[in-house]
Amino acid sequence: PIDAFVLTMLDANKLKPNPPAPRRVFIRRASLDLIGLLPTPQEVEAFVSDKSPKAFDKVVDRLLASPHYGERWARHWLDIVRYADSGGFEGDKDRPLLYKYRDYVIRAFNRDKPYNTFVREQLAGDEYAPNDPDSVIATGYLAAGPQDIVQKDAKTRSDELDDLVATTGQTFLGLTLGCARCHDHKYDPVKITDYYRLSAIFSPTERRELPVPTAEERRTIDRLNAEIKAQVKPFEDKFTPLWQKACDLAKQQKKPLTDENLVAVLSPADAVEYRRLSASIKEGNAKLKPYSMMQAITDKARTHAPHHLLLRGDSAHPGEIVEPGFICALPGGEATIPASAATSNTTGRRRALAEWLTAPGNPLPARVWVNRVWRQHFGRGLVNTPGNFGISGELPSHPELLD
Repeated sequence: PIDAFVLTMLDANKLKPNPPAPRRVFIRRASLDLIGLLPTPQEVEAFVSDKSPKAFDKVVDRLLASPHYGERWARHWLDIVRYADSGGFEGDKDRPLLYKYRDYVIRAFNRDKPYNTFVREQLAGDEYAPNDPDSVIATGYLAAGPQDIVQKDAKTRSDELDDLVATTGQTFLGLTLGCARCHDHKYDPVKITDYYRLSAIFSPTERRELPVPTAEERRTIDRLNAEIKAQVKPFEDKFTPLWQKACDLAKQQKKPLTDENLVAVLSPADAVEYRRLSASIKEGNAKLKPYSMMQAITDKARTHAPHHLLLRGDSAHPGEIVEPGFICALPGGEATIPASAATSNTTGRRRALAEWLTAPGNPLPARVWVNRVWRQHFGRGLVNTPGNFGISGELPSHPELLD
């Protein structure tokens, strides 16, 4: 079916297809395209000598099943979403936990994760499944952008939100939404209020290290820590009354309740016991194992302060209050964000955005993604401006094929 669309354009321009590639060339192209590695001599000879009509299908199935497939194609996605192992700026601090997001993307391709699920998890995995490690790790997408650790003010926060809005716009919608930060978009039907409606969706977020243990890891660590706590408890039972006695004496003598003062007010025998028990408790607690952690992004709380439109994009000049929402020119753009459940720790705004982006009636996300896949396979997209499906972008060479 794809060939039929391509052939129509070739016929219209009085062009003929190239002859079929020799088998040795064919397998070389397929291998480089799908896994980024050349085929081995043995793989080439097996394909050349396989005369069955399904010979090439076998090659493709083998390449798609290779773990190198996810490694190859994850690189394309990580480039799109500005992934980096450090935060940039003059601090350029390393982010030693963010590799888990990279590995999540690799797994997603290797497991053939549905694209809708892939989008939802990255924008709001913690709102869909807060106890699923993969879903929380997926929000590393939000944390993968530049991070200024030196300057902490309203302008820096405004720039961080701009990064989230602009990256989300180009990645999933193929729209240059960042152009509407200071004024209505000069080419596309995106108003400044649309920009700040999307900015309001990300406004409650903050970078945070979140626990992401697997179920097996959680069980193992919980069992181990329970054993350690049971060993420490007898020391704590003896220490607590001694600590309380020291506190009472220190208060009578009007001394600050520092560890040094608490020891000083006790009798020599009690002071020795205090130090022994305290050391035993610290030694035991030092053996407690933490869960695996991930640097991700989640909401600060289930409610959030009003979000303001910034006049000319300047954080020093807040304007009208803007409610969270989407792009009004696209279907469902006027949707409201449902109230967050009382049991939730987040606002639900990012989940609403993910639902809107992956709704069947939203015309852009699927086209933008298919175009990126086409571009990586063939070197040029059906739309040759993959991050700009707007008026200033190029028209599709084969619009019916893209549809």
